[in-house]
Amino acid sequence: MKTQRRKGNATSRTGRRCRGGFEGPAPDGGLWRAVLLAAAGLFLVPGGLAAQVVVEGVTAGSPAAGAGLAAGDLLRSWEREAPSTGAGAGAAGVLRHPFDWAVLPVEQGRLGTVTLHGERDGKPMTWRIQGPEWGAEVRPVLPPALEDAWRSGVARRGAGDPAGAAAIWRSAAAGA
Repeated sequence: MKTQRRKGNATSRTGRRCRGGFEGPAPDGGLWRAVLLAAAGLFLVPGGLAAQVVVEGVTAGSPAAGAGLAAGDLLRSWEREAPSTGAGAGAAGVLRHPFDWAVLPVEQGRLGTVTLHGERDGKPMTWRIQGPEWGAEVRPVLPPALEDAWRSGVARRGAGDPAGAAAIWRSAAAGA
């Protein structure tokens, strides 16, 4: 959703007033703090996390679905060939965490086809995907105890209990 900034607030294309450039109700500050603490804790796990992300979900009919990505796929790296016009160079990188994934479609997908490298059920896989919006969500690969906490929090949030989700994630972050 494109927004226009006006004196610290924003107005969306639909004309609704919104805070910080995001349309809809303001998120609960406590919930967002818990999510950020949990995310920080997840990246500070002793021994560190593997340099990969796991696909959490894929939107039906999206470019990610068309490329064959599915929930549970592990993604480790990506590459984009140089354009056939000869203008510009190719690029490659490692998917260390979801923040790498968040910028990848916008920064690289708009420049050409991106090949993702990873695995499904222990078997090496590659997926080719195009465009600036892919329609897939990822999360870090977590140790079993933190993955259980993550899934419990997601279930609570999905059941309409964001405070319960935040409590679970706060506890997980504190124990990480």
